[in-house]
Amino acid sequence: AGHRHGKPATAAATAPVAEGAAGPRGQSRPPLVEVQLPGRVDDDPIVSVVGGHGHSVARSASGRVWSWGNNEFGQLGWAPATPDGSMLPAAELKLPPAALGGPPPAVSHVAVGAYHTLLVTADGELFSFGLNSHGQLARPTSELMHAQPVRARLPAAVAGLRVEAAS
Repeated sequence: AGHRHGKPATAAATAPVAEGAAGPRGQSRPPLVEVQLPGRVDDDPIVSVVGGHGHSVARSASGRVWSWGNNEFGQLGWAPATPDGSMLPAAELKLPPAALGGPPPAVSHVAVGAYHTLLVTADGELFSFGLNSHGQLARPTSELMHAQPVRARLPAAVAGLRVEAAS
């Protein structure tokens, strides 16, 4: 779970309210609320949910991705950054197609940091977006943030590696 919110107890697309996540020693827990994932269909179940510092990302079995929550640094990947820290509802994230007019690539793995998101496609490409203050997007730090997914520029030594398993 990320900071100021938690991952769902199941992959049924429910998540606790963002503020006041439960703590130990009998502290009260916020009620669960269902997160509506626009365009999601029942025969494409959610298989993973990850959380950063106020933002969450869900991935379906077919490789579709939704994100919601805080977008201060563009970490949701689909909307202009919102410097006021407001929470945005879930929306599907569309990666740019590999070929002009082609379908968006399927996502096989999702990872998030406090203010950034990384997506690995089934073809092994890495997309990154959000805050890049320490080069966490695999881009020069002079590019402070990206509010849209960009293909990461990987060094030749790691460009051919494939992700075999992730937790």
